[in-house]
Amino acid sequence: MDYLSSVLINANIKCGDRVLVFDHSMGLLTGAVALQLSGVGRVWRLVDRGSSDKIEAELNLSPSVRRTIFNVPLANAESWPTKRRELLAASENRPTQASVLEAQVDASSPVNSSSAVSLSPSSSSSSSPSASASPVLSSNRFFCEMEQMHSAGVDSVIYVLGLKKLIKATPADALPSLRQLAHRLLLLAFRLLKSGGRLVVFCHNWEIASALHAAAGASREFFHVQMQEFMLREQQILPRRTHPVMNSSLPLFSGFVVSAIRMQPDK
Repeated sequence: MDYLSSVLINANIKCGDRVLVFDHSMGLLTGAVALQLSGVGRVWRLVDRGSSDKIEAELNLSPSVRRTIFNVPLANAESWPTKRRELLAASENRPTQASVLEAQVDASSPVNSSSAVSLSPSSSSSSSPSASASPVLSSNRFFCEMEQMHSAGVDSVIYVLGLKKLIKATPADALPSLRQLAHRLLLLAFRLLKSGGRLVVFCHNWEIASALHAAAGASREFFHVQMQEFMLREQQILPRRTHPVMNSSLPLFSGFVVSAIRMQPDK
């Protein structure tokens, strides 16, 4: 629990915040963040290989808290700007009801110059991107969520990366897959995190954690970049008390919490 409390404290989550989460802890992080929001705000949970919500289903969250969680495939979150342009381009090429009605009027009766002038502003406004963008993006809930996430940004980004999750999915190249996943998630965080927002990453692998720490430290858009390591205290693991079955020869594992604060980007 030392790690979870440290992650939540560094993320500085408040009621009404918008939080981007990647959870390799079987939904424990997602449920904890949703509880911090108290039913007001939004938790966008990125899902990919190894993602699971087993523990979240056992937390007995209230319906109001569960409604704040929305699952987003990682690939869709990355490609949304391209997808958005495609949707808007398709909506501009699609004939609107006003343009069809205008074409019918033109075909049925001759139009004088004054009426042509009066019809041209309406036709231009009906085909403008701002007018056609709203119905297209609001016609689908997933599109609405993606637009809200990318347009206004997020207040906090929290990632929990686990190597064991990828070992089950891709045993041969688990560590390279984790490196690639961390790189993709960090690029998405750089794009969506608002000024003053918090970036918090937990990872057991020192190589991945140090690379994330170096990337945030090298960027001029982050300050107060830290990497902390917590060792499990020996009194937390007692044979036949906290762990009924255990191998005392196993070493105590540790993890790393990388945190940083986003500042106003340079213009």
